Amino acid sequence: MATNSRYSYYASVGGKMSKNNSKSLHRRKKTMSAPLSSELRERYGFRSISVREGDKVRLTQGEFEDVEGEVSDVDTDSQRIVIEGVETVKADETEVSNPVHPSNVEITGLEKDRMREKIIERRSEGGKEWREETSEETEPEEFEETESAENKIERRSKNGEERREETSEETERAESKEGS
Repeated sequence: MATNSRYSYYASVGGKMSKNNSKSLHRRKKTMSAPLSSELRERYGFRSISVREGDKVRLTQGEFEDVEGEVSDVDTDSQRIVIEGVETVKADETEVSNPVHPSNVEITGLEKDRMREKIIERRSEGGKEWREETSEETEPEEFEETESAENKIERRSKNGEERREETSEETERAESKEGS
């Protein structure tokens, strides 16, 4: 089956297949991130992190908005997380967990292990370096005057004249050599 489609392979497999289903596991895990609460954002210096089992989260949208609970399961295949306390009641009165997309939650507490601490440390250092760089640039004592537009134009025109002089001298030399 020859098509110009970008996903022609999936069409030939026998049905529609979303881009996320074709992603490798480490790429799917990257998309399973959620924003941090404002307190955690200030403490660590970054906005979001991937959701793991044991994290404390608060729902920000949907039927269960403002419900807080602990993540009990992360399903990368369906890109959903299961949160304790977020359950629906079926007709036969049995409770079933209601999976939620990670973009609809906000992380309020992190489950820390050795790998997670390394990630937090690495990302926090990057945030600290960025904050230090931006604060240094905006400090009034170390603020350097930028070159005005007129000076830039003047400098560029001088450089252009120097280049023109060099090229004209080179052409004169070349002509004198040819003439002799």
